[in-house]
Amino acid sequence: MFRKLTAIFICAVFAIAAAVPVFAGGDGIFSGITAELYLQLDGYYEGGGHQMRGFAASPDGKHLYAGLLQLNRHVTKFDAATGERLGEYEPQIENDDGVTSDMNYPKSIAVDSRGYMFVGITLDEPKTPYIALACVNPMPDEDGYMHEVSYIIENLGAEHTGINGLATHNSGDRILVYITTGYDKDTIRCYDVTDVNDMHLYSGFGVDGVIDYNDLTGSRKDPGYLTVDADGYLYLCYLADGAPGIKGSHVMKISPDGKTVLEQTEVVEAYGICNAGEYLFVSTYGSKIVILKKTDLSIVTEFEIEDCKGAISGCYFADDFLWIGTHGDGTPDLPGEIYRAGPFMLTRDPRETETIPVELVTAHAEDESREIPEDGQPYMLFDFSDPIIVSKITGDNDCTVIYDEELQCMKVTVTEDGQSDGCDPYFSLPMSKAYYFDAGDYPIITLRYMTDCYCLGEIYYTTKINRNIGMNHITYDVEDVSEWSDLKIDMREDDAGNWEGEVRTIRIDLDSDGEEGDVFYIKSLSVMAGEKEPAPDTTGAKETKPADTKPSVSEQEPDDTKKTGPAETGPAVQPKAGASFPWWMIIAVSAIVLFASGAFVIIRNRKKQHDKS
Repeated sequence: MFRKLTAIFICAVFAIAAAVPVFAGGDGIFSGITAELYLQLDGYYEGGGHQMRGFAASPDGKHLYAGLLQLNRHVTKFDAATGERLGEYEPQIENDDGVTSDMNYPKSIAVDSRGYMFVGITLDEPKTPYIALACVNPMPDEDGYMHEVSYIIENLGAEHTGINGLATHNSGDRILVYITTGYDKDTIRCYDVTDVNDMHLYSGFGVDGVIDYNDLTGSRKDPGYLTVDADGYLYLCYLADGAPGIKGSHVMKISPDGKTVLEQTEVVEAYGICNAGEYLFVSTYGSKIVILKKTDLSIVTEFEIEDCKGAISGCYFADDFLWIGTHGDGTPDLPGEIYRAGPFMLTRDPRETETIPVELVTAHAEDESREIPEDGQPYMLFDFSDPIIVSKITGDNDCTVIYDEELQCMKVTVTEDGQSDGCDPYFSLPMSKAYYFDAGDYPIITLRYMTDCYCLGEIYYTTKINRNIGMNHITYDVEDVSEWSDLKIDMREDDAGNWEGEVRTIRIDLDSDGEEGDVFYIKSLSVMAGEKEPAPDTTGAKETKPADTKPSVSEQEPDDTKKTGPAETGPAVQPKAGASFPWWMIIAVSAIVLFASGAFVIIRNRKKQHDKS
């Protein structure tokens, strides 16, 4: 009898072990799936930037990256374990004319197996044919800024272009980056970024690295986000013509060469996408996550993220967790949210989690250099007697800018009447990196000009520390003068006190309420040192706190109501070791089976003895 009980027990254990995958493995691991609010981005830290569109996690799950689309457009890096804000990257891409625009924005981000961050950048001024792919060293400098190592810029020959999706892929010895472009030029592009100093289109994909999205999908709408698995298959979210939705309607599986559609399935508002093992996670332009099988794109399950603010930006799977980003509430007060679901014990291809240890290269020295005088000596920043300099400037609003051959200077003409139309004529200076200067060394701006208008002007600017141009400006009087005169403006008189750090952009509003036909002639713009403020007399004085100045990026602390860190619902949850299935249940079920089996054997033996008697 003991042997029978032992045999029955062993069989029961094997039966239960075989049944465990039904409950704990396969698609059952997604049973009861929920996502917890992990981190709220803080508008105080983000400097006015908001609406997170670009979102990524590093392959090891240690860092999170948030790309902000509005106002202060940049990428912020976070520690995934603590929520600590580690650094920022501000796109500094120049177009073919050498102009760096404040309107460049990062809408797609991915981190490759070496640790480089790749950012797809739309050069929006406000409409441009240019796109750019930047390679960024994600290690912040002492001021908390991440810098470009290199970038590739393309003119797609359309009036308006932009980048949506971006994904990285290890293909043998090559490292590839895929992007999707939209607006007036819909393509899927593949770049070989193995050598980050020689990024170029990869000829092994499509036609010389490019696929015509409209021909491939039959859709006239912008392509969405994409992901690439270890074997090089592409998975793309797209909006089919005539289908309901704003951003997407289907998920498509594409061959590694980019030329053939293999499978597709309907997912309403399919937007962001990532892959892990045999599964795809699709985030909708709403609050839903849909999980698909990679093989045939069949739907496994789906779940809602409750109370999320704004649509989901995208999702990334890393270190057994699914990370999910949202747009936020549409204001700088809540730029975005990050949720986390899992852990999920998925079997993954080792190539998906492969890391390649390399020494990340730093940014190259500037190709263009300018010698800046020491000790704040007068320095001509722009010489507008040079027609090449003037050719790089366009009237941003309500004015035209041309080179005046007779006077050999820049001529600015107001094109609309401010009395009736409320015009605001202004233009931006072509501030490439070589033109940046230290505000502390050069607080005085001098415009050499002449005009027959008497009006009120303004200068707007951004610095490395203060990048919200709407908060950085100073007003000055423009006198009507019939000969060349110097208008000196002390930028330290800016009421906000933001003239500090490295000056990145300058915008000139010659007349804040212009009248059509007003003309201004400008010969040059110079910067110079001003009289230094006397040091305070501390003799016998009590120790006092420093003046109320804005802290640097690396020194800022949140207030009590805006914290950058894990959500207040609890501390950061650490990944659980082992599978999430309750093993105590296996023991309990085994005991029940053993008891039932033993009872059955005893009853059967008694019955046999009764029959014999």
